[in-house]
Parts: sequence; C-alpha cells; structure tokens
Amino acid sequence: DAWSARPWMLEHAQGKLASLAAREGLRPFAMGEAPLARAICIEDRQGGRAGLVLTLPHIVFDDASAGLLLDELAAAYRDPELAAFAGEGPALFEAMEREEVFVASPAAAMLVDQAVKRLDGMPAELEMLALATSDRARTVFEGAAAELALDAETVALLAAYVQKHRVTPAAVCLAAWMLLLSRYSGQRDFGVCLPVSHRLDAQSQGVIGYLTNLAVVRAQIDPLQALASFIDAVVDKMMDGLEARELPFPLLVKRMKRLGTNLQGPLSQVAFNYLRESTTAPRFDAAEAVRLVVAPPLVKNQIKLDLTESADGIRGLLLYDRQGLSAPMAKRMAAGFGVLLSALLRSEASTRVGELPGMARAEEERLRAWNETDRGYERGVGLHELVERQAHGRPEAVAVMFEDRRLSYGELNRWANRLARQLVDAGAGAERLVAICAPRSVELVVALLTILKSGAGYVALDPELPQARPESMLRDRGAVA
Repeated sequence: DAWSARPWMLEHAQGKLASLAAREGLRPFAMGEAPLARAICIEDRQGGRAGLVLTLPHIVFDDASAGLLLDELAAAYRDPELAAFAGEGPALFEAMEREEVFVASPAAAMLVDQAVKRLDGMPAELEMLALATSDRARTVFEGAAAELALDAETVALLAAYVQKHRVTPAAVCLAAWMLLLSRYSGQRDFGVCLPVSHRLDAQSQGVIGYLTNLAVVRAQIDPLQALASFIDAVVDKMMDGLEARELPFPLLVKRMKRLGTNLQGPLSQVAFNYLRESTTAPRFDAAEAVRLVVAPPLVKNQIKLDLTESADGIRGLLLYDRQGLSAPMAKRMAAGFGVLLSALLRSEASTRVGELPGMARAEEERLRAWNETDRGYERGVGLHELVERQAHGRPEAVAVMFEDRRLSYGELNRWANRLARQLVDAGAGAERLVAICAPRSVELVVALLTILKSGAGYVALDPELPQARPESMLRDRGAVA
C-alpha cells in the first residue's frame, strides 16, 4: 500500500530526489483503479532533509491543485485529525455538472463561433517543428529541458513595465516568446497553446482536480508593427482566451475539424505557461517545504516555455522534444528569450518589433566574426584578369560551386576564353553591350566572365520576364549579342 509503506532510506537523498521523481513520472497508472496517486516519503540515512515525491496523472490534477494539496498535507501533518476530512468531491462534481449544462447553452455556441473566427486561416503547424506524417498522431514526446533565469535587472524592468502599462507579466513574456519563435522559424502566423484556469467561483477555488482549460492564442507578427501595438494585440488575444475559458477545448477542436482546420498542431506543438508561486511555503512543524523543480522525462508539446515567478525572481524551463530540437539550439533559444525580453522592456513604444535583437551579444559578435570575409584586392585590375592569375597559379582550385557541380579555375578560364573569341567575332568589344539571360547556374558565371574577357559590358535580363519585355530592352540598349 503506497500510503502506509515505511519511508525509503537513501544515502545522500537530497541529490537523488530529482532522478527518483523523474523515474516515478514514467510509471503508468491503472486509470480504472483508485487511488490515482502515489506517494514516496524519503529519509536520509545521514540525518539530512526528508523528501516527498507525489505523483498524480495530469487528468485529475492541475497546477493550482499542487499548492492546495501541499497546504492540506501540511495542515494534516500539524493536526492528524484533519487527515480524515471528507474531501472536495461534491464541489468537483458540481463544477463538472455546471460545465455540462454550459456546453449545451447558446453562450457556448457563441464562444465557439468567436473562436473559429479568430483562428480562421491560421497555419496548422509551425514549420520548424513540423512532424513527419507518421508522427502526427503523437501527443507525448521524449522530453528534455534547457534552464533559464532572468537576471535581477530584467525582472525589475518587467515589474516597472507592467505597472506603467497596466498589463500582466504573462502577457509581456508571451509577446517575447512569440517574437522569438517567429525569429527561429521565419513564420509570422502560428498558434500558441495556453492553460487557462476554470476556477470561476469561490467553491471551485479550493477544489483539487483538473479544472484547467486550454486556449490557442494566435501570433500574427508584422516586423513593421510598433511594439506597443503588438503587445496590446497579444493582451487582447489573451483576454479572448480567458473569456472563453468555460469552453471545453475538445468542443472547439471538433468544430474546427469539421471546418477543415486541425488544431492538433498548435495543441501539441507550441505552449506557454506563467505561474506565480505562493509567497509562503507550507510548513511541516519547524521545517519549511521547498519545491524541487524537475524536468519531466516526457513532454506534451514539441516546445514549451514554462516560467515561474517567485520571491527569488523568475526562472523557467524551455521544455522540448529531443527528437525535434537539438540541445544546443534549445539552449540558444532559452538565452535568446532573456535577451529579447530585456530589449523589449528597454525599447520605446514606437520601436518596430522587427528591430528587436534576438540573440546574446557574445553570439552576435561570433556571427559577425564569421561573416568578416572581406579582403583587400589589387585595384586597377579587371576581375577577368584576377581569374586568369588564379588559373595560372592554382588551376586545380575550385572556382565555382553550384549544387552538386564544381568548376576549377583552369576549367573556368579555358571555357570563358573559347566563348570570348566567339563573342569578339560577333562584334563584342569596348563600348559594346552583350545581353545575358540565364538562371543562377555555373553557366551564368562562365557567361559573365566571357563578356568581361571580350571587353564588352553586359545587360542582365530576368529569365522570368514575359518574352516581349526582354526584346524591347535589347532594342533600347542596342546589344550586339
């Protein structure tokens, strides 16, 4: 019996709690058998701090329930007679009954219509996280996590910003998360899944159970949009989700599916959550409980930003599907979130969102160093003459690469020389123009070098243009070939 077993005695238990909790999270529950909970009490053989590992399936337990349960455990620990309380079963059943009545009401139908309108035309997936066709039915992924902690200055800036603009920290952090995802994916329209509390009255506030709904907030990003306008739009969309929190998410999924839009992508792909920890930790006699943050071995989203605000600041985990993202990329994204949020908080309201930086200064300097490829070269010498020097000095060196083709300097020079002689015979030379019309290819480079060798200048024509347009350009320029 998991509730009456003796404590586990471990050497150096404090350092082993995280791995034990992770292993416990992988053990399945028999969903038809009570109780849907497991508890393991840990004691350190060396007399160190004790630990408690509680495991519950998410279908009967949400974030708000965790604080409630710990408070009740602490109260029962101080006064064992309280352990025989009747529980909150009736209140939970009443909440379920209210939801059942609401689903059948005209108000629910109106909320569904409004949500369908908001999400109409939204892409089904964020392309950087697109699942293979065979994986689209997956709802659980092999998880990994990248930790992040906002520095004290950014936390202070966030507090000042939300007070000045009368917005929530969650809305500002969600805006930064959307911008970061857009930077990494190149996509400007996608959905982010948020949990929204369904505890609408005093009775349900103290209920332990799953009273959380899901909302998909649509990110629509225009790099030219002013920062203040963008954040206002994010706040409005979050409010739409909160106003529809009575709407069971499966009802919306079913309606969208009938209309040809699959919400499984936003539901399983991208998520965001912002929690405020209680300022007072539950106490067990003289000992104060400290919650241990453990990265789950399995995750329900391909990528999710979990932020927690406490008296010590704001910390978080960037949870991700290890088969879809690499650990280095996840770490860069976690660091980039802090950079982007800090820049957002320091920027003027009129700043365009596309102008905000998205990477740490050290990483930006590294990229700049990689791209410092400019080199000095001899002035007063033609490009075709520089190629000829390379052809004589390093004939086997690669001069041109395109897709799977390679051309050495020697080959390039010989090919261009043959064609240049033909061009000169056709009338090309100084003060003359030669037209060139070709797609990006090895042949295009050869043709440009050929024209330079002939002494002529070139007129570039777009091969995608209608035929009449190049013909008129040739007549106007008087090209000889």
